[in-house]
Amino acid sequence: MSETKFALSTRVVLITGATSGIGRACAELLASSGWRVFGTGRSLSSALPPAGHVEMVEMDVDDDASVHAGVATVIAKAGRLDAVINNAGFSMRGAVEDTAIVEAKAIFETNFFGVLRVCRAVMPALRANGGGYIVKHQFSGWRRRVAVQRPLQREQIRLGRRQRKPEAGDASVRHSCGFG
Repeated sequence: MSETKFALSTRVVLITGATSGIGRACAELLASSGWRVFGTGRSLSSALPPAGHVEMVEMDVDDDASVHAGVATVIAKAGRLDAVINNAGFSMRGAVEDTAIVEAKAIFETNFFGVLRVCRAVMPALRANGGGYIVKHQFSGWRRRVAVQRPLQREQIRLGRRQRKPEAGDASVRHSCGFG
């Protein structure tokens, strides 16, 4: 569908991790509700696109250049951005002593720093639009049933999982965080 088939008042949303699960379901629901939806995935060559009209953009939230290119693609095609759903992420299960440090760092790279990358990349577009929404579906990230789990989760909350505005004085952009 060409960009001209969308009204200027159509709301535009970018959903990371839209190739499966909750991200895919959000993309399909919002597309059926009249939103112009851009879904992302690390590799679109093997991914089955969501049902309905969802425009897929290849984007890896672990890579700065990929995030900036993905956001630039959305802005170039739609001319605006009204909302972002940060859904890309993953978790692990098992004993903490069996977890390699590189595995734990990968969780933080995607689930925390990936969200930070996307938020930083979309803020100029949201501000230029006069406001918008940033939603984070939070993966638990680490399902280890040992004493280290709670302090780790408290540290994630302290670092940024609370609902709050991205910058002091920027009331035009709303943040929301859902825990899963």
